[in-house]
Amino acid sequence: MPKRTNDFQELIATVYKQITPQSGKVTESGRVVDKDANTLREVDILVEYRYAHHDFKLAIECRDRSRKNSVEWIDELIGKTRSMAVNKMVAVSKGGFTKSAITKAQAHEIETLTIEQAIETDWETFPVKPGLVVLSEENYRLHDVLFKEDEQYRSLVDLGLNSVIIKDGEKVGSVKETFEYFFLKFLLPRIQEKVKADFLNIFQTKKDLSKTLYVESDHTFPGFVVSSTSGEEIDISNLRFMVHGSRRFADVKQTHLKFNDLIVSTGEHLDTDGSLLKFTITQDPETKKIHCKWKREKKV
Repeated sequence: MPKRTNDFQELIATVYKQITPQSGKVTESGRVVDKDANTLREVDILVEYRYAHHDFKLAIECRDRSRKNSVEWIDELIGKTRSMAVNKMVAVSKGGFTKSAITKAQAHEIETLTIEQAIETDWETFPVKPGLVVLSEENYRLHDVLFKEDEQYRSLVDLGLNSVIIKDGEKVGSVKETFEYFFLKFLLPRIQEKVKADFLNIFQTKKDLSKTLYVESDHTFPGFVVSSTSGEEIDISNLRFMVHGSRRFADVKQTHLKFNDLIVSTGEHLDTDGSLLKFTITQDPETKKIHCKWKREKKV
């Protein structure tokens, strides 16, 4: 059966996926056993998890309407879930609920939740008010290569970039070609991997993203020498590579929402290839954890 969903239901499901324990499972258009009819009934979102050696099931129904939902919807849910094999039913309404709907839901142990715009005072209990950017281009260039001479470093430019490198009497290539190749083939991938692994520590603020990243990396090339114009062989076996990195980025406009004591920040970005990037950031005041999820929707 194809999954039936909408943007609102998808958002609520994403939030539960972020806060549900790792051992748990969140399914959109999930199916639950109806004990009376001995058949399967569908719910908008089904959350399953295990706690203290017991299995729990949470059924969530969503309504994406601008007006408040009335007691009639609660009546439908009472009838639908009376015989369902679930531990709890939650009704989520974008437009809220009437007083009578809330009263009847409480009487039948159905939890009613809504989602609303977050205001500035809401952020007092949350770790951060997140900013969101998308990196559109990252560039690293080899700024200089230094060789060690008498415990000091000099630029290889002083020896001439077209000077020939020799090892064991054999020509290796020019200074420029040899070390540009080493940079592109070996050093650059290592730098990119390290920056990716430690990205959040290196770039803690948006301002950090606009700064040039300076990388120094020492390497040895045993037996490498360069012949000077005077015929002297200069040892260049100990080298220091100086790399500069920069990046371009685009701000992503966000909407901040409050849902069940959580702050949920959403944003979309149209990428250069025409695809749409969708982001959801959820902050839990109880655990102080920040969960981030993104997906790419291909252009039609």
